[in-house]
Amino acid sequence: MKKYLIITASFLLLLNVNYANSAMGKNEEVYQENGKYYVEINNVTYGPYEKLDSSGVLKSGNSWGFKYYKDFSDDKPPFATYEIHFMVNGTNHGPYNIRYDALDRYDLHISDNNFGFTFPHEDGSIYAMIGENEIGPCQSIRDVKITDGNYGFYCLAPSGERSYLYINGEKHYIESSYISNIKITLNHWGYIFSEDYRSYVRRYVVINGDSFGPYYEKIYDFTMNDDNWAFAYEKNGEYFILSNGNKPYKLPLTKEQAEDDIHGLFSELFYTGGQQCSHMSCYAYKNRLVLEDDFWYLKYNIGENELKFSNKPKKEIKISNDNLFSKVKGKIIIKVEDMGKAYYINPKSKIMHYLGRPNDAFNVMREQGVGISEDDYNLFGEYAPSRLAGHILLRVEANGEAYYVNPEDNKIHYLGRPADAFNIMRGLGLGISNNDFYNL
Repeated sequence: MKKYLIITASFLLLLNVNYANSAMGKNEEVYQENGKYYVEINNVTYGPYEKLDSSGVLKSGNSWGFKYYKDFSDDKPPFATYEIHFMVNGTNHGPYNIRYDALDRYDLHISDNNFGFTFPHEDGSIYAMIGENEIGPCQSIRDVKITDGNYGFYCLAPSGERSYLYINGEKHYIESSYISNIKITLNHWGYIFSEDYRSYVRRYVVINGDSFGPYYEKIYDFTMNDDNWAFAYEKNGEYFILSNGNKPYKLPLTKEQAEDDIHGLFSELFYTGGQQCSHMSCYAYKNRLVLEDDFWYLKYNIGENELKFSNKPKKEIKISNDNLFSKVKGKIIIKVEDMGKAYYINPKSKIMHYLGRPNDAFNVMREQGVGISEDDYNLFGEYAPSRLAGHILLRVEANGEAYYVNPEDNKIHYLGRPADAFNIMRGLGLGISNNDFYNL
């Protein structure tokens, strides 16, 4: 009869399972019996094992896995060889013989429908197992990333061969060995490389196979999530953020301000573990550039002052420039230099309303609309009187149907469903430069 232990913080330390780093759920249980360790998953028991890896049971969706050791003993000499195995979804992979000082170099990675790990080959090289495919040989492997969309790793090739980034079954050969910031997410992948050992001379950012650069000055804070990517860079003493391939966003910072931030985003040197690195691959980026939905945020400190930047638009912006307002009131303007963001300018309140996504635009129309009676509507025909130019009309006696009066010709456009309304309003939009927009 097996003896269950209450899993407490003390027990996890004894077991050498880091609960915070594992993905254990209610269907997984780890217990000890007669000095051996067992894992019970979905009512199936796996074991006995001399030792489980500190990463514990990894789980993603219906997939799961863990690393365990055989013939493990604290009495073995420091450079003794241990037998390790990877158990993934009930299938055992192994054994692999690894020296004690290298045990933490071989990790298991799990996604909902994929898995991967690295292991030492019989020929003395390193291989990666992605699903059921072995890839190698490599002198070393790093930056293993596994998702249900993209997957891959960086292979430092044996002497005389070309190193490569392995992505989704293809080898992307990289002429330079100065590569860093390898990132792989569900829908994107990318990295930074330099043409020589100086970390910020002729650097490139490669994203989904497209190359950006060269940048002769510095690149900072390359970040990526499943849907978006962004990085900051310096050019001629000015600072920019490039996101999703759109036109670069110029940050309102002077070089003097940036240089005041000694250990922040725009510092020239980065640190790892308190040690200054001279090789590009050991630079630690601070990831203070944060992605959220389709926008980015940047927190930047100068002394005790914190500056915040974002390309996420405000929902409402008050217009103060009467001269420009007279030219655009009632219109829909589109920022052609900033991801095509669209705004409706209320002709009475002098407020710009961000249209965002279709549902956002539909809500703006409902909130900013002017109610009209059926008698008035029937008098209009296809065109409204000039006093209603640029207004959104709501037929309050006809289920609140919404119409937009184009101020160019006073023609009435039915807005219908959110998606239809969004497309019509954008189709009637007026392109505006960032300079004119910020002068409104």
